[in-house]
Amino acid sequence: MRYGLIETLQNTEVFLQLHRVHKINKKCNKAQLAGQPPTPGDLERLPYLEKVVKEVLRIYSPAASLSRIAREPFEWKGYAFHVGDIIMYSPYVSHRMLEQFADPDVFRPERFDPVHGEKHLSGAYLPFGAGPRIGASLAPKLISTVLPANSQK
Repeated sequence: MRYGLIETLQNTEVFLQLHRVHKINKKCNKAQLAGQPPTPGDLERLPYLEKVVKEVLRIYSPAASLSRIAREPFEWKGYAFHVGDIIMYSPYVSHRMLEQFADPDVFRPERFDPVHGEKHLSGAYLPFGAGPRIGASLAPKLISTVLPANSQK
């Protein structure tokens, strides 16, 4: 915790992004929650919060790296993969690829707006990897509950 705080305070850009998130949370909660702790029903009335959570998980993906085992041989960008090969990839890296996300190092929740946001290829956003994961549904709900509760203090 202490090192995270030191790193944040030394990095002006990170500090400003965290300050912006706090302001965003206050803006999207103030009228809707009226100072009360959020309930699961409240989360549906906070559409901007969902975008904020997705952007947090894009930038600070809980999975630093993931792996898959090739089930059939294939070739990708000149590399040959055989059955049983272990393929490692990193959401941390892919979520910062300019080919996937415009201004990938900028915290911008609006990129996930279903109407006016960016269009992403299938598989571009994988904070928990592909396939069923317990955390994939639990973590966003937990974050969506904790952020508004903390921003009201």
